[in-house]
Amino acid sequence: MSGDPRAAGEARDRLGQVLDQLGVGGDAADIALLLVSELVTNAVLHARDDAAVEIRANSDVLWVGVDDRDSRRPAVQPVDAGALGGRGLRLVDVLSDDWGVRHVQGDGKTVWFTVSRRTGFD
Repeated sequence: MSGDPRAAGEARDRLGQVLDQLGVGGDAADIALLLVSELVTNAVLHARDDAAVEIRANSDVLWVGVDDRDSRRPAVQPVDAGALGGRGLRLVDVLSDDWGVRHVQGDGKTVWFTVSRRTGFD
């Protein structure tokens, strides 16, 4: 994904196509699309470089990783009701089944999350 503001939309479009091919819809798709957008936005804002999105799925779980060239580890920020930003990782933390950060050889990292393909709030 390109390192500009359109990157989050590009990532959502790409993930949406993959989710359609896999037959993933409903809450699981909505959550995955929101979270990939948050992670790509973070990569563009903080790494100021291209981000790459990797998508894996099996019959139960969707795994999405966003690679960037910034080795700094992100952290969930305290909630500040007056702030315009800083909620992306909080959303990832609350809405995903699991998430984490892994160091990439050289200078960079992958921030990833998982969502159950059977996620539902009913």
